[in-house]
Amino acid sequence: MSDIITDDKSCNQDLSIEVTEKELNLMSVYKHSFIETPFARRFQGFINEVRVEKKWAVIGAYSRNGKTWSIMDIIKSSGAVKEYNGHTKIPIIAVRSPDSSTPNDLISSLCRCFGSVPLSSSSAQKKWLISAIPRLGVEQIIVDDAHELNLNHLKFIKWLTDSLELEMNYNISLVLSSIISSNSISIWNKIQQYRHEDWMQQLYERFSLCREIPGHTYNEVAEILYGYEELYRPLIPNISLVKYTDNIYTWLICPELDIHNCRRVAMEHLSKLIFESVKIAYIQYSLIDIPLDLIFHVYKSSFLNKDKVLSIEDKSIYNPKSGQIQKNAI
Repeated sequence: MSDIITDDKSCNQDLSIEVTEKELNLMSVYKHSFIETPFARRFQGFINEVRVEKKWAVIGAYSRNGKTWSIMDIIKSSGAVKEYNGHTKIPIIAVRSPDSSTPNDLISSLCRCFGSVPLSSSSAQKKWLISAIPRLGVEQIIVDDAHELNLNHLKFIKWLTDSLELEMNYNISLVLSSIISSNSISIWNKIQQYRHEDWMQQLYERFSLCREIPGHTYNEVAEILYGYEELYRPLIPNISLVKYTDNIYTWLICPELDIHNCRRVAMEHLSKLIFESVKIAYIQYSLIDIPLDLIFHVYKSSFLNKDKVLSIEDKSIYNPKSGQIQKNAI
């Protein structure tokens, strides 16, 4: 009897180790892979255009399309380098709009982009930035979630760029990345709202470009699904997603998700749908492909009836059809 119990414990431990290894494999692929989506190409292409021309620009997109993810990729591929002789070059720095109402957090965030924050007052940090930005070859500053900037933050941005031009004869590109709300770019509305103030009018006039970046069309969803096939094929050898484009596109432009009625698919929705489907197929059932009914199961459980409170008994569980489970899974 004790031998049977021991064997059961050993089997459970082996199963637990296998599941843990699969989870690590999946998260390694998911976290460290950037798919260059059509949205990302549009978004990054505009930012790079502005950088080359040393212009100021406002860029807007509906939420959940991958603005932050695209900015992170821009930073990684910007050509930042620290050579053996100590020479450092950081072409692009990006910060998120701070939560505080004062510019102090914004100042500290900019300092951290260079790897350290001088242990001094905000006044000293501001002077340090004036010397560090030209010395380290910064060509562009990107502010993500710029719709959360307030007037104090904008005044600091004006002061910083004015000081760089006056004291260092150094011009820099500036991009404010914002969500679109009520069919307009939020930060641009705020800037226009306060144009009656002289300093804001000066800030307004420096922005030469303002552009909205749309989400994904039907054909672009198919392109992304092909990218996911290549990404997850080492885990699910027979994965085939492009054939489900019509279904997936239709599901993800439903009124609950496409609240702006633009008939475009948000990248976050598509990414979550595929990732959760891969997770169930790979970790729970060791499937060699992802059937459409599994993707629909994830769609219903993750996106529909979000406001409905379900009991444990109401929660649906996916059960693969016979023949779908891979034998002797790795």
